Amino acid sequence: MLKGLSSNNMIVIGALLGLLIIMVGAILVNATNSIDDSRHVLTMGNILKDVGVFLIASIMLIAAIYRDDWDKWMRIGLAGFALVLIVVCYFPVFMMGGMNAGVDFDWGIDW
Repeated sequence: MLKGLSSNNMIVIGALLGLLIIMVGAILVNATNSIDDSRHVLTMGNILKDVGVFLIASIMLIAAIYRDDWDKWMRIGLAGFALVLIVVCYFPVFMMGGMNAGVDFDWGIDW
């Protein structure tokens, strides 16, 4: 079943759908600035962001595993990028904020 998900069309559809879900989640998170009781909107935005990251990372890992026609280093790089995406988005221990904290990334730069 997963081998069918690693076709060219499914990779593109999965990546674009994941990006669209992340964008809708970001819109909801940014909309909380103009709402008085923003807890539910913020939670829904964070859930959508997490689902989008899950979709993109999973389609990248499936492609890295099942695409034998790609170069070995391309597949290793794709799997590595998916794992970095998972660590940065789901485990924001290393940064202030993150998707699970409900705030944007804070790199300590005073704009």
